[in-house]
Amino acid sequence: MTYEGEGPNAYRVRAARPTNTTSTSLQAQMEFALSTAARLAARLEATKRFGDDDWEEGTVIRFDKVFTYGGKTYAYAMLKAGGLWYSTGPRAPKAFTWEEMIAWLLEGPHATTEMWVVSEYTNIDEYLNR
Repeated sequence: MTYEGEGPNAYRVRAARPTNTTSTSLQAQMEFALSTAARLAARLEATKRFGDDDWEEGTVIRFDKVFTYGGKTYAYAMLKAGGLWYSTGPRAPKAFTWEEMIAWLLEGPHATTEMWVVSEYTNIDEYLNR
């Protein structure tokens, strides 16, 4: 440690920290870019898996979502109405476009990759009186 100045006006001068060389910095940037590209490619493939929004009005989709590593699994349903998708849960009553819904399904540490389409409905009176 070196000091500059004299008496009560003296102060410490820290040694300069080593800095990355240009090649080290470029290597780190390249590794980050490759990692980002790999994540984006995986997300593109997952997005393609869901396809286009050609679902009929009134379609109900059910899926599970996990928000944190080792976290609890939450069940959701989404209803298509007026060309948009409406979700149960804390995001309700927000309306999602198909692209926004898929982006939400894929975000977080555990991307949602399975959805179920509700294809059978039971009248509540029939259900209660069975």
